[in-house]
Amino acid sequence: MASPEFDLDVDDRRPAAPSGARPGPGGGGGAEFAAEDIGLLDVGLEDDRPAPSSLQSSRGPSGSPVPLTGAPASSRAANPSAPLGSAAYSEPSASDPFEVPFYEVEALATYGTPPFEWLPSVPYAVRALRRRLQLQKRLTEVRKESESGRRGVQGRMVPLLESVHERHAGDDAMALILRPVHEILAQLASQTAALSLAGERHRAEVSALEAELASRKIEKEQLLPERRTAQVFVEDATSKVARAKSELARLNRDLSLAHDEAAQAAGQGEFAPPEHARRIADLEGQRTSAATALGDAERGLAERRVQLGQVEQRLAQTERSIAEVHSRRKAVDMSADAERRQGEKAIKTADFQRLDACEGALRRIVTAHGDRLGPEQQRQFADLEKELRLLEREVQRYALAVSAYNAQAFQRGLTLLGGAFAVLVVLVVLLVR
Repeated sequence: MASPEFDLDVDDRRPAAPSGARPGPGGGGGAEFAAEDIGLLDVGLEDDRPAPSSLQSSRGPSGSPVPLTGAPASSRAANPSAPLGSAAYSEPSASDPFEVPFYEVEALATYGTPPFEWLPSVPYAVRALRRRLQLQKRLTEVRKESESGRRGVQGRMVPLLESVHERHAGDDAMALILRPVHEILAQLASQTAALSLAGERHRAEVSALEAELASRKIEKEQLLPERRTAQVFVEDATSKVARAKSELARLNRDLSLAHDEAAQAAGQGEFAPPEHARRIADLEGQRTSAATALGDAERGLAERRVQLGQVEQRLAQTERSIAEVHSRRKAVDMSADAERRQGEKAIKTADFQRLDACEGALRRIVTAHGDRLGPEQQRQFADLEKELRLLEREVQRYALAVSAYNAQAFQRGLTLLGGAFAVLVVLVVLLVR
């Protein structure tokens, strides 16, 4: 597979290499750079870098290279000019073409000449602080680019390892070297199958929930017309009650008026004319019938309201069921999404381990059985090794540039700035008083 694009970003402003001893950082004395200060070994991903695995035979338990086994280029400085099949790669020497000379670091850092007086140290400290922030940001980017490029190079090492394995299939020594690779491949296949099974299980759960949701929606659609019918019955019963009340009120008024007329017709006598009595009796009969009709209408309205309440209760229960299905669907999706992300992360980690294991196996073959590689395979390995060293070199170049300032001048400038700020604060306090 093709290697991802990466930018070595080698600074073009490279003055001629100075003769004699190399100067120290910032143009001062001959100070040396310690490996722990320049971050030479730290070229991993931010969060995606796989954790060390016991299957990575190219590293020991502490993360250091296993002696005489050819650790990956990302964890050691290999000498590509060493003959293939040698017992071990030698440490980089002064003539190592991948070693970063200080003049190149100084040209990249551009901190300027450090002053030895107090006052000029202030602009130097400000300039160095600003440039360090820029370099540190770029160093983070370069490390990510280096890791991406290293994975691409490792991917191109895989077919080379396969071609070597095909030439020596059945060899016990070769099988022993490739055993960690096969173990990681089995782990990767298991994790891939588990992720696929989880996806199928999620689809089955979603399908069941969708069927249940469709059933609840059909039930709701059937209840809506029933509720509308019950509402119409309640409205009709309410109208009947209103008419019965109106009729009863009218009869009460007529009966009161009939009594008044009968009293006027009786005058000073004891009894009113008989026609008044008949009319009053007729109105009282009608009032009794109207009161009975009102009672019947009110009971009918109560029954209709009970029926409507039952329908609305069933509808509300159905809507709660629909909401509960939606909630379960959301929970299933969230759980499946978390499981998928976890599975994909595990697969990515295992794939990185596979690439590391393939690189480690290829290095052990080159170290212990270099004579089994043909000339073309040796050339391919040397080219890939060169690419890895160039990626390491670029990270080292920026890491060295970050710390290439003069610490004494930098500290003097910061001290003077801090003192000036303190004096300014005191003056402001005095003026405010």
